[in-house]
Amino acid sequence: MTVETTSSEHWYYPGAGSLPEAIPFSFASADELLVWRWPADGSAPVLLVRDIDYTITGDGPSAAAKITARTDGAPMEHWQLLRESEIAQHRPFAPHSPFPARSVETALDLLTRVAQEQRRDQAELGGRAVRVQRGETINELPLRADRIDRLFYFDAYGEPQALPFSSFVTTPASAGTFDGGFHGIAGSGDTYDGGYNGLA
Repeated sequence: MTVETTSSEHWYYPGAGSLPEAIPFSFASADELLVWRWPADGSAPVLLVRDIDYTITGDGPSAAAKITARTDGAPMEHWQLLRESEIAQHRPFAPHSPFPARSVETALDLLTRVAQEQRRDQAELGGRAVRVQRGETINELPLRADRIDRLFYFDAYGEPQALPFSSFVTTPASAGTFDGGFHGIAGSGDTYDGGYNGLA
């Protein structure tokens, strides 16, 4: 078998009919599939359970499998299928033994699937992460314990910092105007003008 599909992710709407949906990518076994249900109201997705929420039929390696929801989907609710291949090598080759083509091809298929999944995950992470322009570097964010109840800002070098609320001097705004809620950093050499503003 070869991996002729380049995708490792599929979105679809189960709808009320719960009809089988073709899975347009190859996978070694159904255990490699993660199925998430994304509610229409934008709430957090739910990881579904095979043979309880859905079933998988057909041939996974040849990209001829299907998924069928076992319950009707809510209106505009969509499901996300992800392939997460097991990264393991289970086929040792003994010295001076025949070189089985099928075993070699299976190993190459696994490497291809893993590469596809890593490219997918990297692209997805890049869409969610705070990024700097190509060619720039930036320091890591402060540790979680140093970010609790603090304001996030960039210092004079463009590096991320977290300061407690007490570091910012507040000034009252006149009624009905959009004015600077925070107008400076108290007790430091840095200056901060404007920043977070609020309606009085």
